[in-house]
Amino acid sequence: MKKYYLSFLLLFISFPQLSVAQTFSFDYGETSADVDLGTYVQFEGSITNTTDSLITIAVVKNVNEIPDGWASMICIGNLCYPPYVDSVTADIVGIDYSVSIQPIFNQSCTGCHDGSNPAGGLNLLSYEDLMSNNVIVPGDHEASELYDRITRPESSNGNMPPAGSLGQDEIDLIADWIDEGALNGEKTADFSLDVVVQETEGIGNIQIALLDVAYPEEAVTVDYTVSTTQSEMTLTVDHLIDWNMVGLPLVVEDGNVSTIFPDAINGTLYSFGVSYILEETLENGKGYWLRFDDSGSSDITGGEITSLTMSMNEGWNLISGISSTIFLENILDPWEIIIDGTLYGYNGSYLYTESLVPGEGYWLRTNDEGDITLSSSQQSARAVSSADRLDRSNRLEFANGNYTNTLYFGENIPDETRLSYSLPPVFPYMAFDARFTDNMRNTEDGGKIQVINTNSSLNIHYNIMINAGEQKEWILATGVGEEYVLTGAGEITLPGGSQEMTLGKRTILPDNYTLHQNYPNPFNPVTTLRYSLPFYDHVTLTIYDLSGREINQIVNTSQPAGFQSVVWNATDYFGRSVGAGVYLYQIQAGDFKDTKKMVLLK
Repeated sequence: MKKYYLSFLLLFISFPQLSVAQTFSFDYGETSADVDLGTYVQFEGSITNTTDSLITIAVVKNVNEIPDGWASMICIGNLCYPPYVDSVTADIVGIDYSVSIQPIFNQSCTGCHDGSNPAGGLNLLSYEDLMSNNVIVPGDHEASELYDRITRPESSNGNMPPAGSLGQDEIDLIADWIDEGALNGEKTADFSLDVVVQETEGIGNIQIALLDVAYPEEAVTVDYTVSTTQSEMTLTVDHLIDWNMVGLPLVVEDGNVSTIFPDAINGTLYSFGVSYILEETLENGKGYWLRFDDSGSSDITGGEITSLTMSMNEGWNLISGISSTIFLENILDPWEIIIDGTLYGYNGSYLYTESLVPGEGYWLRTNDEGDITLSSSQQSARAVSSADRLDRSNRLEFANGNYTNTLYFGENIPDETRLSYSLPPVFPYMAFDARFTDNMRNTEDGGKIQVINTNSSLNIHYNIMINAGEQKEWILATGVGEEYVLTGAGEITLPGGSQEMTLGKRTILPDNYTLHQNYPNPFNPVTTLRYSLPFYDHVTLTIYDLSGREINQIVNTSQPAGFQSVVWNATDYFGRSVGAGVYLYQIQAGDFKDTKKMVLLK
C-alpha cells in the first residue's frame, strides 16, 4: 500500500485558542486548513500540566471522518501514533526540574556541593550529577538521603545545610518532586495532528478529545477541518520504440494505460512482484514495462505530487518517481534499506543512474521491507557511498552499436557491499544485456556470462589491470568453443545474437623442458630448484657432489605439465647435513636431461 506525503501549502482561517480543564490546559492553535490535493497539513498545539503532580493525559480521536485514501496521525512530544491508533496516552510532570528544583540548589547549595570537591560527596550541579549520587529513592522522599540532608538540624560539627538554609516551601517542593518520581521533564508537551491528503478531493473532519485519566469527566474537545484544492499541471513523457520502463508522475482521475499512454501497444503493461504481472491501470509510485510501436511522447495532466512515500519489498522493486526529478541522495530512507549502487533505468539496456525523472520507471534494490519517501523539498536525506572498487578492476565492455554494458572482474568485493554490484531481473524482451549468470556485474575469479543481443554483431573491449596470478592467464571462451587470451587492452568481434560465454583463469604451460638456476644461490642451508615440463612425464631430480657421488634424489615421480619446483635443505639420503661446497643437480624427464651447479655456504 502506498502513502503520499507532500510539502504543504496552507491557508489557516482560525485563531489560536486555549482550553482549560481541571489539571491541564491545551493551546491548540489553528484548527482549519485548505491544502493542495496530494499534500499534508500539520496542526500544532501544546498541553500544559497546571498542577504540581504528575498527570497522565489521554488523547482520543472522537471523530475521524476523512475521505478514502486520507490518513491522520497524532503525536505527543516525540511519540507519534499512526492512523490505526485512535487513542494514546502520555505522562506530563507537574514539577519541572530545570525550572523549579535546580534553581534552589544553585542559590543555596552548589557553593559547597559542586563538581570539583562536593561536600559530603553530594554533587548538585545538575540533574545528572544529582541522580548519579544514589541519594534519591524516586517516589519516596523520606527514604531519600537528599531529603535527610536538607532537613538535618544544625550541629556543632558543621553538618550542612544548617536548619533554615532552605525555606519550608522549598523543602516541601523538593519532597513533592521526589514523590512524583524525581523526573527530569517539562510541564508542557508538544502536540500535533497530521492529516495526509491523498488522491481524493473532499473535506475531512477530525475531533480530538483530551482528558486527564484521573478526571475523565473534564475532557477538552477540539474540532479540526481540512479541505482540498487541486493544483494541476501537464508533463510530457518521452518514450522509445519497443519496450520502455514507465511510471505515473501525477495524480489523475483515470489511470488506465490507454488514457495515460494512448500510443502504447494494447496488453503490454507489466508490473513486477514475485514475477511480471499484466496490468491495465497505473498507480503512483509503481514502475511498469510498456511497449510502443514507435518513439514519441505522451502529455499527462493531473495533480502535482511533491512527495511520495512508498512501501518496499525486500529485493528488487520496480518503482517510479514524483512530478519533479529526485536525486538518489535526497530519498528519505529512515530504516536504511536502500542498497547503494542499485538504481537502474532503461534505454534499451539497463543503465545505472542517481536520479528519478518524472514518468520513467526504475529498478531499486532494498535489503529489507520498509518505507522510503521521495520529496521535492528534501535535501541530502541519505549518504551515498562514492567509493567504487570497480575502478581498479579488469573490464569487459560489451557493445552492439546501439547499447553498451560493462562487466568487471579480478577485484575482491567485501560481502557487506556485494549486493551493490547486483543487476535487476532480466526482462525477456530486452534489446541488449550482459551479465554474469548470478545476476552480478562483477566477479573475482570468473564465471559464466549471459549476453542478450538483438543486433548482428557484438564487440567486446577488454582492459586488464589485475593479472590472473603466477603462471596464469585470463581466458574468455565463447559458446562455440573459441578461446581468447585477455592481456593488456584489446577488442574481440563476434557474430550477433544472444549467447553464453565463460570467463576464467588458465595455467600457462611451458613450450620446452627447462631446468632453471636454483634460488637463492649461493644458499645456506635451503634453496629452491625450479623446472618446466611441457608434457606429463616421469621426473627425477638428483643431487651430486663434484666427484660425481650421488648425495640425494629429491624428485622421483610422474608430474603433469607446468612449472614445478622443489626445495633442498642441504641434506643427504639419511637426512644428514652436507658440507659447504659446490654441488650439481640433474633433471631427467623422458629424453630430456640437464645439469646445473649450485653453491652451499656454511
